[in-house]
Amino acid sequence: SELQLFIFDKMDRLEELSNRLEAAKVVLKVEKSDVKENKTAEISLRMPGLKLFAKDKADSFEKATVLAIDEIRRQIMRHKEKLANVSPNGKEVVTTDSTFQ
Repeated sequence: SELQLFIFDKMDRLEELSNRLEAAKVVLKVEKSDVKENKTAEISLRMPGLKLFAKDKADSFEKATVLAIDEIRRQIMRHKEKLANVSPNGKEVVTTDSTFQ
C-alpha cells in the first residue's frame, strides 16, 4: 500500500544516519477518541547495546510517522554525540570552548 511504501522510505533514511541498525518495528493504531489527532505511530529501533522508542499522535498516520521518526533521529544523533565524546579507554571526554573563557 502507499502507506507502507511511505513508511519504508522514511525508515530507510534512518539507515543513512547509522549503519548499525539491527531491527525496527512500526506499529500504527487508531485510538478511539473524539479528537481529530487519533492516529498513533510507535517506532522501536534496536542497535547494538541500545534500544530506541518513539510514539507520536497526529491526524494522519503519515504525520504521526514523520513525528516519531524525527524523535528517533534526535535519539540517534544524541547517541552518536555521546559516543564521540568517549575516549578509547571508555572515559567521557570533556571539551571546553575557549570562546566562553
